Amino acid sequence: MRLTGIIVAMDEFYNRICITIDDGSGATIEATCLAPPRPEPSATVAAIAVSTERPADDAMVSPDGPKLRGVDVGKVVKVKGGIKEFRGVRQVALKAVALLGDTRAEVDRKSTRLN
Repeated sequence: MRLTGIIVAMDEFYNRICITIDDGSGATIEATCLAPPRPEPSATVAAIAVSTERPADDAMVSPDGPKLRGVDVGKVVKVKGGIKEFRGVRQVALKAVALLGDTRAEVDRKSTRLN
């Protein structure tokens, strides 16, 4: 399943990320995946201030596969995944996320799909 829409909420529950997407149909759908592992708390403030290394992209990759860097509330995204059910509610089991530039890109994607 592929879905395009605006992220209206992001929550973390029990090491899972739940992204609520409004696709313009009048309803929202949740897309879920495992949360990326948290960094080890062993680094000190002084060591962080001296370090010039950028954080690895791996820090924002879910063990389920999707890269979550830049994914946040208000962003327009295209998601790919399978349909699953949790407590009687259908969700998308997230496999991939792509950021789109704006809502115009969302409309363009929908219009090319219809033609």
